[in-house]
Formats: sequence, C-alpha cells, structure tokens
Amino acid sequence: MTHAVTARPTAALAETLGRCAEIEIEHLGVGLRLGRPAEPGWLTRADALEPDVLEDLLARVGRGAGSGKRSVQGTWLLEAYAGALVVPAVLGALTEGRVPDVDSGNTAVRLDDEGEATGVAFARPLGAVLAGDEAAGDPLVAVVADRAALWGWFRRRLVGHLEPLVEALRPVTRRGHRALWASVEDTCSGYLDWLGESLGRGPEARAQAGLLLGVEPPLRGPAVFTEIAWSGGVEIVRERNGCCLSYARGGRDGRACFTCPRTTPEERLERLEARA
Repeated sequence: MTHAVTARPTAALAETLGRCAEIEIEHLGVGLRLGRPAEPGWLTRADALEPDVLEDLLARVGRGAGSGKRSVQGTWLLEAYAGALVVPAVLGALTEGRVPDVDSGNTAVRLDDEGEATGVAFARPLGAVLAGDEAAGDPLVAVVADRAALWGWFRRRLVGHLEPLVEALRPVTRRGHRALWASVEDTCSGYLDWLGESLGRGPEARAQAGLLLGVEPPLRGPAVFTEIAWSGGVEIVRERNGCCLSYARGGRDGRACFTCPRTTPEERLERLEARA
C-alpha cells in the first residue's frame, strides 16, 4: 500500500518520512503524513484521554474485535495506538538509521471505525539520526552515537507519549501496569519482526529489537525470538511477553495465539506440524 506525504519534504526527517511512505508492504494500513491534518478523525493524545473520546475508541475496537469485554477492548486499543507510533520508527530506523519524534505534541493518530490504526501524522520533521549521517547538521534532529542510543532516544519518547494512556486504561481494563506495558513491548517486537522480514532485513530487525526492549522499565520485557525445528524446516517464532486476549473474543476456539506466552513449545510444534 502506498501513502503520500502531504507536505513538501524540506528537512532530513521529512525526506525520510516521504521515502518510508512510499514503501509498499502488503496489509500495512498505517499511512505516514507530515503536517497537522485539517480534516476530522485525527486524534492527539490529549484527545484520546478525554473520557467521551476514550469511550468511543473502546466501542470502535469492540466492534472490530467482536468483543464487549473491556479488557479486550483496552488492550487492543493500546496496541493499535502504539502501533501507529512504532511503524514509522521501524521503517525509518531499518532503511535509513533515522527515527521520527513521536512526542505527544508532535503526533496525531487516526483510527478507523473498528479501532484499527490507519495513519500517523507528524507536525514537524523532528527526530534523531546517527553520528556520521549527512543530516547531522539539520537543526531539527538530534544526533546519537549508535543504534542503541537511537533506539533509546525513541524509547524515551514512546514511553513518555504512552504513559498517560496506559494509566487511563488500567481501571478500564482491570489489567495491571505490567500487562499493559507488555502489550506495548509486543507491539514493538511484532512490527520489528514483520516489517524487518518484509524489507528483507529480518535478522537485523530482530537484533535491533533487543536494543529497544529489555533495557529499562517500563519496557523491561525482552524481545524473544526462538527457532523451532519441525518437519517443514526451521521456524523463527516471536514469543510475546503478554497475552493479547484474542482467545477471549466471542466465537473463538479458546486457544491462545501461536506467539502467546500461554502457548507451550510443544503446542507450537504441534500446530506447525498440523500446517504441513
């Protein structure tokens, strides 16, 4: 899917966002934009924290998930919202070693009628780049020493953006602080794994997941990828740190997801063999 950046790129991060917006990845529905959107439907974090708006967002997710359970709605809302912020960072970091600034004052997110993230907009082309990048002289970017520092810079902004939303969802979902942040961790590792594979950079992306996660709280859970040998070959499996509660949706068979921590290695092997 191709998405056009809506402002003329004039700075390093604007150029990066423009190139990332043109990357075609099947089923990736999160469009990237530069500039504050004038049309309705876009949310800042402040908007999402308004009680009436949050209630509407939870209802949308409920329709999409087919679940009236607030634990499901809140968990999926957090993962969708966080995903909109993570996608451009993963694309930018893997392709150009640059990440945009996802501070709450610099971003707006769009969710559709079923609570799926469809876009993220950046008010200004702020971000971070690696030392030695030709954009290091751009006054709109921070310059960091290496990949670990780049992901650390992004992590601090992501956490700062999401902390108030996590706290707002705790009483709604009746899920704990750790469970909700685990959902954010899993969103990060999931997009790094998927987009990395889509870009032909799977091993590199999985290695960089270890620079983002498991370093400091609240994203203290590690990125875990294991190899399972089965009759069809070797499968690299991402293991989630928390449960997304898909098994609790109406009409489901009650089984946890393939990547869920509730699923044992033996069950994963059995499911792989059943696919053969």
